[in-house]
Amino acid sequence: MPRRKRDSARKIASEPPQNTTLTAFFQLCQTDPFAKTLLYLDVPIYYTWDKTRKIFQRRKQGMPEEGHPEIMKTNAIGRVYTVHPNNAECFYLRMLLHEIRGPTNFTDLRTIDGYICHTYREACQRLGLLENDNHWELTLQEATLTASAEQIRELFAIILTTNPSNPKQLWDSFKRNMSDDILYQIRQANPELIIEFNDDIFNETLIRLEDKCLAINNQTLVEIGMPAPQRNTFSVLNYEITKEKKLQRQ
Repeated sequence: MPRRKRDSARKIASEPPQNTTLTAFFQLCQTDPFAKTLLYLDVPIYYTWDKTRKIFQRRKQGMPEEGHPEIMKTNAIGRVYTVHPNNAECFYLRMLLHEIRGPTNFTDLRTIDGYICHTYREACQRLGLLENDNHWELTLQEATLTASAEQIRELFAIILTTNPSNPKQLWDSFKRNMSDDILYQIRQANPELIIEFNDDIFNETLIRLEDKCLAINNQTLVEIGMPAPQRNTFSVLNYEITKEKKLQRQ
């Protein structure tokens, strides 16, 4: 190996890994008693991020926190990066960051009532976070802010394969978001008609969802607790559109 490359490799090996905002939060909780009371997403309210030093520092301006006059706060909103459920352990780690206050390391996030769980998923289970679909509701709500209908369908298909407790309720809450592109395509093809969401459009969405679930783990929607799509009814929508066009021409 050339000398320059050897020196660079030696330098990298000798340098400690750079802080991320999460590891900096752990360090903050080790030294700052107030930080120990916070969730990770609360940190930007009371601290600023020093990009050069890779550390959090207490805000010097803002409103004093009630009961802690030395602590300044603003209305800054913290956000934990969205994680796809396919990346399972990172997904459950993200859930724990919304629940565990003042962790000083990754092990703290897996420690529930003194017991160190083997995985982040196990920690979520011990906290009761997987007993209902609140985490899936939050995941889908966040997806609707930036994802396309096709991407939301893909996400929902993956969620369905994890056996949520009430998939039908999740479907009812987000079926419009998952059907936006289908409605758009039909409106583009029929600009003279007023077309809104309807059962036939939702049925086409169910067909596409079932195709994804069959590809992922060979399960039909009925097997997962979802309504069964009718494979021949999207033609009914086409028939209704054709009939309405004929009526308009008369």
